[in-house]
Amino acid sequence: MRAERKLRKAIRQDGMATQSDILDELKKRYPQYVRQQPQKSLTAKRRRFALIASLASAIACLAIIVPCAVLLPYSDAGAGNNHYSQYIDYRRIMLNYTISDYKEVYNKDFLCFDWYSSCYDYSTCCFIGNTDELLCLKEEAYFLQSDERIEFFVKRSDVRFSVFDNIVKQCRQEESVKDHTVKWVAYRDKTIGTFEDGEYSYVIRLQKGHGEERLFELVAELLEKNKKFC
Repeated sequence: MRAERKLRKAIRQDGMATQSDILDELKKRYPQYVRQQPQKSLTAKRRRFALIASLASAIACLAIIVPCAVLLPYSDAGAGNNHYSQYIDYRRIMLNYTISDYKEVYNKDFLCFDWYSSCYDYSTCCFIGNTDELLCLKEEAYFLQSDERIEFFVKRSDVRFSVFDNIVKQCRQEESVKDHTVKWVAYRDKTIGTFEDGEYSYVIRLQKGHGEERLFELVAELLEKNKKFC
């Protein structure tokens, strides 16, 4: 106890600020009272700390990877169903030609409109999966005279695509048009309808307050003009 009081008194008198300064001074004045920590013990502590840090990092990585793995797209081999649930799993590409051109060039049998001579402006894009698979085609046309803006989507029925599916989920009412069941919904300033024909599925989305009657007219037009114009 007497030796300990000596050490404390020396520290107070010298006013040393840091633990390092104190330890250095003690080694000089009272080497018999200062214990030297074996290097081996320090190394063992470092190893334990590194092990704990590695385990913590591994647990953190698992906490991130496991939820992400659940959300990753899956492919149902043999069934032809691909589900792209994340925006990072596909890309949107603007095209400099029409859906009608695409159908003709690639000899497809889906339905399409022939509205290019009457619409004021239009744009066409496609959605491509991360394996360069075509998921969906979209065309948007604007008609100045009637102030209509129409969006038209087409995709194969056996390909699941999140953007398309999220639109279809909203359509809960049904109407029969040309022996086809059209599911539709109207809300705010939009009217949306979806139907299937052969191996393809379609969505028509109207904006600026045009109602379901106009939607059913477009579906009928699409079905009637398919063989003539596309």
